[in-house]
Amino acid sequence: MLQTLLTVAVIAVCPLMMLLMMRGMHGGNGTGHSSDQSEHVAVSYGRIAELEREITALRARESNANDTDASRVPVGGRHG
Repeated sequence: MLQTLLTVAVIAVCPLMMLLMMRGMHGGNGTGHSSDQSEHVAVSYGRIAELEREITALRARESNANDTDASRVPVGGRHG
């Protein structure tokens, strides 16, 4: 009888300990890190938008440079 109670106690304690440890990892207040995550996501989206603008500017600059270089190349081949 005592051995059965100990076995049941061990089986019941394992999931309870796991739940307590998981709650402790998330601050124990039930909210987790949602506010930190939403702030991180907002910063990430802002950074992505900034990088997209930079890529667009670089592509425009490259296109202008290629247009300028193309106007300098003589039509019909090299001069020699």
